[in-house]
Amino acid sequence: INFAKETARQLQVVDYDKLKKQWVHFDLHPGNVNYTGYKLSGIFDFDWVRFDNRLADLACTLGQSCYHYNGKNKALYDKNKITLGLKAYRRAYGKREYNLHKENQIIKAALRGYMFFQLLWIIEWHIKNPKNKKGYEYIQFSLDVLKFNNFDKLIN
Repeated sequence: INFAKETARQLQVVDYDKLKKQWVHFDLHPGNVNYTGYKLSGIFDFDWVRFDNRLADLACTLGQSCYHYNGKNKALYDKNKITLGLKAYRRAYGKREYNLHKENQIIKAALRGYMFFQLLWIIEWHIKNPKNKKGYEYIQFSLDVLKFNNFDKLIN
């Protein structure tokens, strides 16, 4: 509950509802892209497409692509991967529409919001698929991601 309240507060601080919106994938991670050699050749799985801020798309990509699923760092984000992802995105995107501090605030708030959304989605998925033994594992993992990461320190 505290995570949800703090996420809502951070989204309000950045006036998230007033940010520019566009169509975003909202589920862009390595499993939903295809490469031929070193070139992107396809993007898949558009069932979460929504009208949102482009930085929400970046936040959810980081959210799904930069944590450890197993091992001693299970459920922890790899800050180096996040930093590299932000650097690559910023180089590719070009001129930003917000100053760096504001952009980082938006990404942090959107990352928190996305991870909370993902937890709720996993719970709903498990309710619809109660026989799948992985459901409890996925729910626990998502809770651990929310509990063990300091989202404010992941992005400088």
